[in-house]
Amino acid sequence: MKRHDGESHDVVIVTGGGGAGCGRAIAARFASDGAAVVVSDIDEQGGHDTVDLVNANGGRAAFFRADARRENQVRDLISFAEATFGDLTVLINNASAPHQRGDDLEHWMEAIETDLLGAIHATRFAIEAMRHHGAGGAIVNIASISALWHGRKTPGGIPGYDVAKAGMIRMTTRLASLAKTDGIRVNCLAPGWIATESVRPHWESLTPLERAACPRVC
Repeated sequence: MKRHDGESHDVVIVTGGGGAGCGRAIAARFASDGAAVVVSDIDEQGGHDTVDLVNANGGRAAFFRADARRENQVRDLISFAEATFGDLTVLINNASAPHQRGDDLEHWMEAIETDLLGAIHATRFAIEAMRHHGAGGAIVNIASISALWHGRKTPGGIPGYDVAKAGMIRMTTRLASLAKTDGIRVNCLAPGWIATESVRPHWESLTPLERAACPRVC
């Protein structure tokens, strides 16, 4: 939503905004367009670093520690955003658990609880808030290209993460009708490799041919 001067009216929550990857970049971009941003993460130092970055560049941001797996903490996150900046208009479901490799089902749950159930909690309370103020809004789920592959061609991968991200995609399509009924747009991004500190060393070690094949076999 834009004012006459081109700046945003939005109040935005970015979960997982304390990391040095997508969350921080998303928060900074919204703030650069004039939105007020609430950064949420369990990494308190990372979250405050994101807020400091935004504020140093003339933006408006605040940090709220919330574990996406905990329903009551997510509810409090929504309340904090509205008490601090006003009516919530945008939710970015970006929080992601540390990767647990391995095919054992016991390794799946942390990703499913954070990436999928956490997104469900946040979406539920965001919808309630957006319905209450009646002006609609937008919810963006950050999934992954790994959820779109029909089976890996090499061993490895992170099964729990893939399952959680596939669930986010399906949740998005299931809620698409909110655009017509409530003016709440629900969309999903499925990015590939992101040039974060943890990914860049591996990516840079690959040959051009290996990089070209990676979306199909990694």
